[in-house]
Amino acid sequence: MTEKRKAFGKVSLLLVIFSLIICFTVSCKGKEENNNTPTPTADIQIQEKVEQPSATPVPDNNDTSQEIKEISEQEPEEDQDTEDVEEEPVNKDLHAEPWINSDLKENITKNMELSPKEDFHLYVNYDWLKNAEIPAGYRFWSFTSEVNKTVEDKEKALITDENMEGHDVELIRDYYNAILDWDERNKTGLTPMIQLIDEIQAIQSLEELTKFICDKDIGNCFSRFINVNIEPAVSDSSRYIVAIRINNHIGPEGETSKPSGRQQTSEKKFVSELMKLAGYDRAEAAQMYDAVVSRIEPFFYYEQIREVKRGLSPYEGNVVIMSSDEIKSLTKEFPLMRVLDYYGVADAEQYEVFNTDIIKNLDRIYTESDLAYLKRYLIVTCVMKMGPHLNQDADKLFDDYYKSLYGISEVASDEDFALRTVVISLGTPFYKAYLQKYHATKTQEHVKKLIKQIIDEYRLMLSEEDWLSESTKKYAIEKLDNINIGAVYPPVWDDFSDLDIKGLSYLDAIQKINDYKWQVALAKIGRTCSHTEWRNLYLTTNAFYDPLYNSIIINYGIVDGDFYYDGISDEELYAGLGTIIGHEISHAFDTSGALFDKNGDYVNWWTEEDYSTFELKTDELIKYLSNITVWLNGNVNGKMVCGETIADIAGMKVILKMAEKIPDFNYEEFFTAYAKRWRSIMSEESEQYYFATDTHLLDYLRTNIVVQQFEEFYETYDVKKGDTMYLSPKKRINIW
Repeated sequence: MTEKRKAFGKVSLLLVIFSLIICFTVSCKGKEENNNTPTPTADIQIQEKVEQPSATPVPDNNDTSQEIKEISEQEPEEDQDTEDVEEEPVNKDLHAEPWINSDLKENITKNMELSPKEDFHLYVNYDWLKNAEIPAGYRFWSFTSEVNKTVEDKEKALITDENMEGHDVELIRDYYNAILDWDERNKTGLTPMIQLIDEIQAIQSLEELTKFICDKDIGNCFSRFINVNIEPAVSDSSRYIVAIRINNHIGPEGETSKPSGRQQTSEKKFVSELMKLAGYDRAEAAQMYDAVVSRIEPFFYYEQIREVKRGLSPYEGNVVIMSSDEIKSLTKEFPLMRVLDYYGVADAEQYEVFNTDIIKNLDRIYTESDLAYLKRYLIVTCVMKMGPHLNQDADKLFDDYYKSLYGISEVASDEDFALRTVVISLGTPFYKAYLQKYHATKTQEHVKKLIKQIIDEYRLMLSEEDWLSESTKKYAIEKLDNINIGAVYPPVWDDFSDLDIKGLSYLDAIQKINDYKWQVALAKIGRTCSHTEWRNLYLTTNAFYDPLYNSIIINYGIVDGDFYYDGISDEELYAGLGTIIGHEISHAFDTSGALFDKNGDYVNWWTEEDYSTFELKTDELIKYLSNITVWLNGNVNGKMVCGETIADIAGMKVILKMAEKIPDFNYEEFFTAYAKRWRSIMSEESEQYYFATDTHLLDYLRTNIVVQQFEEFYETYDVKKGDTMYLSPKKRINIW
């Protein structure tokens, strides 16, 4: 085993950490991780996606063009189209109803007729939408982007401030410099990836393959088919447990379903071009990709797709606690226990397994007859995981991939990319250093006070719900009163004092950081969880609700810019930070949060009749949303965005109830500030991607749909029947 091969050892263990959280970040070159764990709900669409250093699961395709055979009797039930067909371009918004999609700058023309009664979002934001441009390296630009830019400028000032001292500062500075050391990275070149590919190609039997993927010296430089995480148990969030999931499609965004045509095209080009750069045949590499996406990955996600269509709970029957003896018999052909031993968790007393039927599917493909496919899978995942983090030539190919996928002309500068990578990888040390430079005690006090005020108002709101029985209402209020408040910074931190990466190369630093984090995670197995901890600790312009801890997190990165400043009016504060806090609280009672009790456990606390009423009310919202057209043949997926929309509307409702108590509250200023909060422009490709995958409404809809549910809006702007913004009282959505 060479040192070069070891250089990426445990390279993807960062995923273990990020799988505990929702990957909500955005940055210029980045990627998002997703899974079906009830993780903190990130609710502010941030801007640029952040690259997660060398640990991001990515698309899979593999080897040689020769043996592209069918997996006979193992074919999944879902029809899997093997062609790479480009998606049709967005048809602009000639057919959008009832409002044009003003997130697309192409739809903003000169001399448009503006009226708060017809399109409130466009009315408020027209000048900004007309004049704003998406900066180089960003997929989109928005109000939150502007706030995030303020925070990033402070982050840059921190990392370049030579007067800052201490272990945390040295740690983040060492990593930042290692990422930017192109001389060292170019010297190493593609060698680590080439060595692994050659080793995979040399495998002659299933036993050799098993030995390879379970070799502890190699690390997670390719997919081992499953993800292993240490996290709070769904059924008992007071304790940490080993969680096991299938890898699904391990593309840059962590999708759990078949990637889109555009995504497949972009991924395949990246794989084939990078393998050509490494000296392999480009055509064979492209065929590897096709073979993996069409023949291997469908076994990982096709059952999940069926479940979503049937409308089943994502947890009901899909999360099983298994003993060590039970886990040993879960698969017969796939070496599950040997893979768990690789991760150091083969001796755990219990495991939490997600979608056991899909994991059992591994037995259907982990066979000698499918060895060629399995090798292709390892090779392509190796290329996608390691490729973006090698030399400048590989980095350029990844940039081209990213630009193609999201329709942008430029990517972020190396310095910006390095900064966001450090913020993500070393979240705790960076956060602590940021607080060292920018003190936040006074800000924390103010934000906690606002959160408590909103919770008090929410309690009154719940007590007035006439469709809830007294027993359900009582428990809902009890859950509300047990919400853990995380404001600005956490009460406890993970200890990074023993981590030292001084003098290490980028690849060696990645390995050491991820090894360190994994050891921190392993030490938590069997321990009691502290519900005051932040499971997604890094500095970002965002806020979250964590159903397993029944907690809300208001990150320091969002308490800045136009979200929060000295002298901010009640109207602006309520429209921005206030509705965000109300939104996060509301996630405790949305279609997902409502499945967890006051302790964060997956426990039913509803009466049967009340929950049936809740489902009927959410069905009405889904039907309403699904009738909204974003572009030709592009209706909103009401079911997908239902939970976030419930939180948007309920968050607005509780803030409006607070506004009633403020003398001379200026509703026009409030609603205007709310609409500005959601202003954004986006490339067509990015808009298509978010429309297809994001659980939030598109931004212009987050303005118009929410405000039209409330009488205060109608009174402020004299909206009447016949106006486009008008929605009859019968059709207005009022779940909470």
